[in-house]
Amino acid sequence: MKERVIVLLLTYAIVLLPDIRACRKAALRDKTIYYAFVALSVYYSIDYLTIRELPDMHTAVDHLLTGPARQIVNYLKVKPA
Repeated sequence: MKERVIVLLLTYAIVLLPDIRACRKAALRDKTIYYAFVALSVYYSIDYLTIRELPDMHTAVDHLLTGPARQIVNYLKVKPA
């Protein structure tokens, strides 16, 4: 567990520290996208550290798009005459 924490802290330090200046001068849209990726990265890091089976991106997309996809397929089905 300690190894994982150390590796993640070093990785975040190497990646985030140089970007601090760039983020201060960046546009709002760029900051939003960057921080969204950082939040996603932190989420997966927590999953990695705690060894829990937290929902991943496939599960989230599956829950979001299964219903609309089925509605589209049902709408496009042609009943035999």
